[in-house]
Amino acid sequence: MSTLKVLALAGCLLSGNVCFATPVKRVMHPALSPDAKTLVFSWQGDLWSASSSGGTARRLTVHPATDQFPRWTPDGSRIVFASNRYGNFDVFSIKPDGSDLKRLSFESSYEFPCAISPSGKTIYGYTNAWGRQDIFMLDINGGDIIRLTGHPLETKYTPGVSPDGATIAYCTGGSFNWRNPNAKGTYTADIWLADAGVPLRNHRNITRNEWQDQFPTFARDGSLYFVSNRSGWPNLWHMKADGSAPRQLTHHLDGTMRWPTISGNGALIAYEFESMIWTYDPRSQRSQELTFDVPDDQRLNPISESNLTSGVTNYAISPDGKRAVAVIRGELFLMPERGGPTRRLTDNTALDFQPLWLDQKRILFASARTGKRDLFTVGLDGETKPFIQDSADLMSPALSPDGKWLAFHRGMNEVDVMPASGGPLKVLSKGYWEDALQGGTSISWSPDSKWLAIDVPTDRGSNIYLREVEGARKVLVARTARGISSPPKFLPNGKGVYFTAQEAAESDLFVIDLVPPEVIFSEDELEKLDVPRAEKKIGVVEVYEPGIEDRMRRLTSTGASNPQASPDSKSIWTNVQGQLVAIPVSGGPAVPVVGVTGAATDIKIGPLNKVYFLSAGKLNTLNVEKGLATPINFSANLTINLKDEDRALFEEIWWALDRMYYDEKHNGKDWSAIRSKFSKLVPYATDRADFYALMGEMMEELNSSHLGSTPPPPEKPQNDDSTGFIGVEWNWDLLHKIGAYVVSSVLIGSPASHPQSLLLPGDRVLFVDGVAPGPDHPMAALLNEKTARKVVLKIDRAGKSMEVDIKPALPATRNALVYENWVKWERQQVDRLSKGTLAYLHIEGMNEPSHELFLRQIRTLTPGKKGVIIDVRFNGGGSTSHKALGVLIKQPWLIRTYRGAPDIRLSENINRGDSLELPSALLINQHSFSNAEMFAEGFRRLKIGPLIGVKTAGGVISTAPYSLWDGGAIRLPSRGAYTIEGENLEGNGRKADVPVPYDPNAWQGGHDIQLEAAVSELMKRIGS
Repeated sequence: MSTLKVLALAGCLLSGNVCFATPVKRVMHPALSPDAKTLVFSWQGDLWSASSSGGTARRLTVHPATDQFPRWTPDGSRIVFASNRYGNFDVFSIKPDGSDLKRLSFESSYEFPCAISPSGKTIYGYTNAWGRQDIFMLDINGGDIIRLTGHPLETKYTPGVSPDGATIAYCTGGSFNWRNPNAKGTYTADIWLADAGVPLRNHRNITRNEWQDQFPTFARDGSLYFVSNRSGWPNLWHMKADGSAPRQLTHHLDGTMRWPTISGNGALIAYEFESMIWTYDPRSQRSQELTFDVPDDQRLNPISESNLTSGVTNYAISPDGKRAVAVIRGELFLMPERGGPTRRLTDNTALDFQPLWLDQKRILFASARTGKRDLFTVGLDGETKPFIQDSADLMSPALSPDGKWLAFHRGMNEVDVMPASGGPLKVLSKGYWEDALQGGTSISWSPDSKWLAIDVPTDRGSNIYLREVEGARKVLVARTARGISSPPKFLPNGKGVYFTAQEAAESDLFVIDLVPPEVIFSEDELEKLDVPRAEKKIGVVEVYEPGIEDRMRRLTSTGASNPQASPDSKSIWTNVQGQLVAIPVSGGPAVPVVGVTGAATDIKIGPLNKVYFLSAGKLNTLNVEKGLATPINFSANLTINLKDEDRALFEEIWWALDRMYYDEKHNGKDWSAIRSKFSKLVPYATDRADFYALMGEMMEELNSSHLGSTPPPPEKPQNDDSTGFIGVEWNWDLLHKIGAYVVSSVLIGSPASHPQSLLLPGDRVLFVDGVAPGPDHPMAALLNEKTARKVVLKIDRAGKSMEVDIKPALPATRNALVYENWVKWERQQVDRLSKGTLAYLHIEGMNEPSHELFLRQIRTLTPGKKGVIIDVRFNGGGSTSHKALGVLIKQPWLIRTYRGAPDIRLSENINRGDSLELPSALLINQHSFSNAEMFAEGFRRLKIGPLIGVKTAGGVISTAPYSLWDGGAIRLPSRGAYTIEGENLEGNGRKADVPVPYDPNAWQGGHDIQLEAAVSELMKRIGS
């Protein structure tokens, strides 16, 4: 919160002045007091208190950080909550009047409190401190969190505690961040019960189904309230403690319910529903929506004043070279070409972009202000006029060099041209240009204004055509194997077309000679001395069609992007490995451009052959002779009504999903009705982060995967704690019972496993840099800000006191080491269970690093083995499943032998390439997602081997980020995946041939029963 707003609110309260109240929405995380009279909730990132019947709310916390997840102690004396005041979400507590703030946890992870024991002494919650998500307990007075669950990659969250404190209910199976109201499948929550203790024991699943069963909350008689969508939409349900007799209590439709809490006396339940708080009375069996009024004077100014010196996303230079127009945060700004003060030309909260100069006084640009893409003009005085509007989206305009013609994309399926002075549209090409809607282009003009170079995608790559604008000639000049990375452009001299495309491993720079190079005879040089030279036609395009496709030349071999030819057509500037270089068109080594930090984008030749480009949000000029870049500095004053911008962003997000979502029927949902529903909530978004959370809720109503939203990066917190990671697992039972920090295990590869700093199981840490760890000095606090610094541990090892110097690593190191240690353990189990017969390979993700490791481990870990367990559990997807399957389906067709080594008989596939050629089985579970599910489909379809484990998530759509002008983004799935019979993999997980659910009891006993089943199944198949 800004200091001015805090002071304004404080002044309003202290002076006795009346602060008018207004109803609010977007309230969340309700918590009822033990007597059911008071309700605390989170709004605008602060905690508020009000009557449980609604009415005027009073602010309890005032801080720039986010305060949420409040919970009352059973005696009503304190409120526990989570706050990211120190960079990550820690547990805090306050008194009900907002006083006596105390920090209770100190890890560099998130800790979310969910329940407090009946004694009021213990907080239960969930955290990512040790893996994905685990249940923890924490003393009500603070200290170190105690781990209660153990698997490093399974998810456990939202615990509740029974009235006698003997049983803990929690969820596992999917994600705690539930926003999809219609979610169904294996990647949904199940409710489990476990006996309280350290760790939790005797785990049992009481809701084994594919519906979402979430937020278990104990009633006073030990039965359970919970939220489930088993009736189609999320509602409040009740069941016995063993999961029997489930009964629906509320009957909401068309909305999402979350975070129910019950008062200590059991008289009332509060929950979130559709951006509001509701209560349910178990006695009357009635629900009631609550309305809260808060002071009008709120945390955030509705108007944002900014002075921007970077952030340019598009630009254009005027024909006389005196002015530049730049797109900054979705608006057009005019400035001197050399930089300096700016003038705002457009003042519309919707996106204005893709500017080009029609003449010295008019700028054409694309705009989203009509709810779609249309073309407008703006004068130097800011007067804006429609240029052309159409039923389809119009974008990516390109003006011919002579200024007579305008080309642009019309929707995703047409390239059109029209006279720049106005006139009818002419369809020049039809095809499918998906990137056009995201601001991309596939067209460019010839220097003589007679041709357009157009890249037309095919089902496997793309074809580059030259198309006469006024004539009918159409010439295919190149076929690209995987499509282009940058649009085809003409060399300024008209003799070639260049572009970048991934024809091999990298996206490289190519040029096509439109006319074969002139043949020169040295024998004729003397005769030519007195012959008058013919006048060269500069920029006139001539195309010699015979053999033209064979005249495509590759100019780079280590990758290239964003190319632009020099005015003399002798070089092409492009980025190679992040550095701007000049590549000779005739071929030869790259020449680096000095003074450019980072990659250059949107390189253009302006008037007088001056070169411009963008880098790190700055507009730059390039001195061609010196090869030196100079930034063009500017200052843009921008006033934004944030609420109006929320509305424009909402329309943009809805438009993007309306046009580009992979299913044009939007999964059978009424997308227009969803727009109407959420449009009413947009004015209530408390800040930009809350707005993007609301957009996430809107997108999830499509009931599909690969959706989500990310707000602009927040300002860095004042204090960002970082707990040094040493790599030990404590004996949590001893830490809980007697406060002793005794090492239970050490992660291999961690600081504590280094021979100079070696800690052993059984070691007890007595002091950290001279301070004894304990409730007043938690270990996490003692290791705060100790990364890469010497820390002296005084330990007791078998009764002998000694000191160990250790150098903690970054907390982010933990996840990678936890994963690596888990894989090593799994591999050891396979080796033990199969008596060395089988190999174990885990594929972490469907990405290039994981694939390269997969290939390496096939070569290093499978020699001498008779079969292989391949594991894609917890694989979040990617794009390399086809490569892995290509390795697995190869069959021997030729055998190599070696003199002197009669036992070696090697398949030619292995001798010359990568192939497994061993019986295999595949492990899958509900965390096998997206491309990992495609891999599972291929594994079965190609009859490679059996699938063991749990049906996959059923989340299979190709997605990509769609960036917004405020710095936020959404995920935009635009391509589906289907079996060859037409079954949509989205919403239909791949089933296991041998179903084996995860068993936390077996895991605690040192068994991965899914892995054991896979070994057993494969051993039977290979006859061992």
